Amino acid sequence: MKKIIKKVLIFFLIEFRFIIIFEKKLLRFRSLKINNKSILPFLRYNVFDKFMISLYYNNYYKNLNNPKKQIEISKRYNQSGDGLLLAKEYYKNPSRGHRKSSILFYRHVENLINEKNLNNTQTYFMNFGSSSGLDILNFREKYEKINYISCDTDNNSIQFQSQVSLKKFPNIEYTTDSLEVVCKNIKKILDKNSEKKIIFFTNNTLQHNIPSLIVELYENLKQIKNDFYFCAIEKLKLNVKESQLSEHINYVQWHHDLKKYAQKYEFKTFFYERMNIKKDIEDYQKIIFSNLG
Repeated sequence: MKKIIKKVLIFFLIEFRFIIIFEKKLLRFRSLKINNKSILPFLRYNVFDKFMISLYYNNYYKNLNNPKKQIEISKRYNQSGDGLLLAKEYYKNPSRGHRKSSILFYRHVENLINEKNLNNTQTYFMNFGSSSGLDILNFREKYEKINYISCDTDNNSIQFQSQVSLKKFPNIEYTTDSLEVVCKNIKKILDKNSEKKIIFFTNNTLQHNIPSLIVELYENLKQIKNDFYFCAIEKLKLNVKESQLSEHINYVQWHHDLKKYAQKYEFKTFFYERMNIKKDIEDYQKIIFSNLG
C-alpha cells in the first residue's frame, strides 16, 4: 500500500509540476541540510526533505527531455551559494573528501609537466571547476612560468580565490564562463600562436555536466590544433555497460567514462588509473589524454 501511495504522490508532484514550488530550496539543499533546516518553513531537516530531494533530482531532473532545462538546473544548483560553502571547507581542510585523492593525482600531472618541459610562458593551465583554488595553488607554487586560468561558474568561489587562496598570485586569470564557452574561447587564443600548449585540469567537475555537454567538450577538443593535455580525476560507477559512456548518478551528478570518450575521439591516453572509493559501487578514474599521436 505504501508503494502505491508513493507512486501516486510522485506522479502527482511531477506530472502537474507541483515539485517546482519547492525548486528554489531544493537547488540549495546542501546548505539547508548542513544547517538542519527543512524546505518547509520552521521545520528541521527531515524525511520529507529526503523524499523531495530524491524526487526532484532522480525523477524530475534526470528524465527531462529538454537538455537546455537540465543545463539550467545544473547551473542554478552550482550557483546556489553552496559552492562557496564547499570552497571554504576544502580550503580549511585540504584533505577533505576527494581532496585526498587529488593530491595523489598531482604527482602524475607534475611528472607530465617535467617530462614535457611545460614550465614555460607558452603553456596555459586551465582549471575547470576550480572551487577553493587549491589545485591551482599546488601547481602555481611549483611552476611559476605557466599561465594559469581559473574557471568556475560560481562567482562567489572565484571571489574567494582572488581574495583568499590565490591572493598572493595577482597574474592568475579568472572566468565564470561555462565549460563549453571556455573551450571555444581558448581555441581562439591558441589559434593565434601554434607554439602555445595547454593543460586542462578537472577535479570532480565534469560530473556536473550532462552527457550532451561532455560530447560538446570532446568535439571542441578535437578542433584544437595546438598540443594539449587533458588531466582529470572524476568518479566513475562500477559495472557500467560496455557501450555506455555516461550515466546519471544522483542530484545533478553524472558519471562519464572519460577513457571511452577519449578512445571514441581518437585521443592518446598517456596515463589511466582507477582507485576504488566505494566497494562494488564506484571508483575514481584518473586520466591524462592528449591530441598528440
